[in-house]
Amino acid sequence: MSKLRAIFAVLLALAPASSLAASDLVIGGDVYSAGAVTSSARTTRDVFAYGFSVSLTGAVGQDAHAAGFDVDVDGSVGADLYVAGGSITIRGRVADDLSASGFSVRLDEDASIGSNARIAGGDIDIDAPIGGSLVAAGGKISLNGAVLGDVRLTARELEFGPSAKIDGTLTYSSVNKTDIPASVIPPDRVRHLPFEGSDILGEIKETMDAAVPSFWPSFFGMIFAFVITLGFFVVIAAVALSFLPDTVERLRVRAAERPGIAVLSGYLGFALITGLVPASALTLVGLPFIPVVLLSIVVLWLFGYLLGAYALSTRVWTAFAGRQDRQDPLAWKLLILVAGLAALAIVNFIPILGWLINLAVVYLGIGSIALLTFARVWPMAGDALLPPSRAAVQEDAGSTGQGGSKS
Repeated sequence: MSKLRAIFAVLLALAPASSLAASDLVIGGDVYSAGAVTSSARTTRDVFAYGFSVSLTGAVGQDAHAAGFDVDVDGSVGADLYVAGGSITIRGRVADDLSASGFSVRLDEDASIGSNARIAGGDIDIDAPIGGSLVAAGGKISLNGAVLGDVRLTARELEFGPSAKIDGTLTYSSVNKTDIPASVIPPDRVRHLPFEGSDILGEIKETMDAAVPSFWPSFFGMIFAFVITLGFFVVIAAVALSFLPDTVERLRVRAAERPGIAVLSGYLGFALITGLVPASALTLVGLPFIPVVLLSIVVLWLFGYLLGAYALSTRVWTAFAGRQDRQDPLAWKLLILVAGLAALAIVNFIPILGWLINLAVVYLGIGSIALLTFARVWPMAGDALLPPSRAAVQEDAGSTGQGGSKS
């Protein structure tokens, strides 16, 4: 099972996040779903679901794994439930353990947890009964259900509702000492620990490390996914550089020598093609073209990122080496691209800034494609957007060709 979960993690890493149609894959009785997942079928084994919106309404025979921006679990789970996302709502019955991490996590009063619950999030609401222990860490925790085992809570703010009841011990850490009603737990079984801001992050890490060690990809799993993705990029780049070398060179020059205009054009061009999705959805005639538009967005994003990374890495190499020869061997160009992709992957780990840099690289490549397309449709305006050196070269080439014809 751990191998299947590792494979699932790799599939998540490679799956396009913009896919809107769910696709199911059944292997050995386990169900793998990606996209806008709405699963109402009954399964006898495990379910792995990933997408922007995930809804599990059918009964799951064994473990359920779900990840997405909006995750709803209304069906019953025969074993453990692992869930991660932005907004998480659980209304079904979980036979064994629950492990959840999200910005907002809510256990509805109709839900029930048969064994232990481990929860990490910003806003946590627990209205469901828990048959084992509870470990929760977050910004605000509201407990309004019965817990049969021990409870460990770490939060800036704690609340206990009228239905809250703890049969075990309570250890909590909060900014202020909380007055806990005796109806929830006798005072002699309550322990308060001093609160520090770093406690929440530490508790969240410990909670999720113990909760989902096999759900998130391991270090070697991440390396494997990166190598597979890198190999995929290299194959595409090799095909493009082999069959379209002149076109790739023109695109690279536009991106490298006019980066500001290219990034702006990429932003506008990507916004334009993305806007075709709601525009097509508004008309009955355009509905059949939505999958084509979505596929075009994915392809444009992929080629934009590759082209932007190639232009940026080549520009950096030129700055250090002092030259960039169009006649360089294909293997050398691919090596430069691999170095650039690896550097961008490392930069992506920088909070906020790394993500913005990678986004700018995508816009850089898309903008170069947009500028070349615009130049072919409107040559005079396209020449005005060329780098001065390239415009001069093209002008000289044109005059030479005219002179040769006259002679």
